[in-house]
Amino acid sequence: NDIVALDIDNINELNSNNGTNFFRDKSKYAPHNLYTSVPELVKFAQTRGYATETEKSRVFSYNQTDVDINGEATTEIVLPYTAAYVVSYKYNADKQMYERFVNDSPHISESTGTSLYAKNIIVYQLENYSIDSVGRQELENLGSGKGYYITNGKRIPITWSKSSRSGKTIYKTENGES
Repeated sequence: NDIVALDIDNINELNSNNGTNFFRDKSKYAPHNLYTSVPELVKFAQTRGYATETEKSRVFSYNQTDVDINGEATTEIVLPYTAAYVVSYKYNADKQMYERFVNDSPHISESTGTSLYAKNIIVYQLENYSIDSVGRQELENLGSGKGYYITNGKRIPITWSKSSRSGKTIYKTENGES
């Protein structure tokens, strides 16, 4: 409903030239076997007259230099989504990054065959609840709350705030730095 009500540019298998901008990997079970590529998405966006550039600033400004924070040691992060799907990150001191795991197995990139890693991780707390009998979740991400910024084997507490659906989420350290 929001896609139509908010006039959001939308690309999906059903509206993309009879699905020609997408393909299925027959070695996997549907619906988790549908793929596309950036060139295909750009091609479709151009046929619809969708914007492919923006004047808006990026959500994050990525810092190219390594930051050493004065925080609590954090070598493993566990994020249980369901009993059957648990994501975790384990710190690799040699790479100075966190390796991603799904159900205790390394999360492997299909295109490269290598493990996925993250340099920085932000975890923050939201109220959530089921909205139907299938178990789909609603996340209350307007307002403010607490969380953690995690990097280089350490974490520090942060706060987050978001004033409206179209607003950016603002993250700050306890001393107010963005």
